[in-house]
Amino acid sequence: MTIGAFRITGTLGAEIRGVDLSKPLSKELAADILAALCEYGVIFFRDQEITPEQHIAFSAQLGPVRRVYPPYLATLEGHPEVTVLKGGKQDSASFWHSDLSSSAEPPMASVLAMKEAPVYGGDTMFADMTAAYEALSDRMKDYLKGLRAVHGGPTTKTIRILVPIDEEPPDSGDSQRSSHPVVCTHPVTGRKILFVNPGFTYHIQGLPAYEADAILDFLFSHQQQVEFQCRWRWKKGDVGIWDNRSVLHHAIYDYGEQERLIYRTNVEGVSPS
Repeated sequence: MTIGAFRITGTLGAEIRGVDLSKPLSKELAADILAALCEYGVIFFRDQEITPEQHIAFSAQLGPVRRVYPPYLATLEGHPEVTVLKGGKQDSASFWHSDLSSSAEPPMASVLAMKEAPVYGGDTMFADMTAAYEALSDRMKDYLKGLRAVHGGPTTKTIRILVPIDEEPPDSGDSQRSSHPVVCTHPVTGRKILFVNPGFTYHIQGLPAYEADAILDFLFSHQQQVEFQCRWRWKKGDVGIWDNRSVLHHAIYDYGEQERLIYRTNVEGVSPS
């Protein structure tokens, strides 16, 4: 690679320097960014004041940009490719998840532009699901072979995080369901990935509910070990890209009433296998 990549942790994450995302990329530079994404799982660029048009154009140099989103995601007027994520408990993604895993073909990557960042708080944690898979025992890896999990809109447990315990969780409006292998192979690196997440994974097919719940609860707990994580302190103008196939993320809601505004695009992916 010809770009400067500076690791955040020994597991995943890197800051990329010396790239202006407001300008068209050469094929070589776009390829280097994709290579860095596969190598580090999540990459960040500081001081990128990009317009929605530039955001879409940059994303399109990485792959086809998604234009259709489920009802629980608001989009930017005039730009259906861009979802708008505002701060606050009700609107925050303050749970571990992989974006749109309920889709038959979940996004390959998410491209986030931080438009307004709080003075304190509002970090995002990321977790490497390749490392999580590799840390499983051989017996657990054998057990998970061939299993498929059902993914849907935000689960009841997820929505309960975002509303007071005595209130009825809102309907996410997303009726889509998809089945994906519990263990997938990354289409670029060839490495195994643990492809379930607490936000959108409901059940493991072919297992009784009590067994599926026990396995998922174990996997969800396993995924969240700090050894698999990195954490990013956002500033206005930051752009972050994560490999949605192999990385989970969790936006921390610890910034009260401060403003936090995000524009995000998703680069189309393929059906996990």
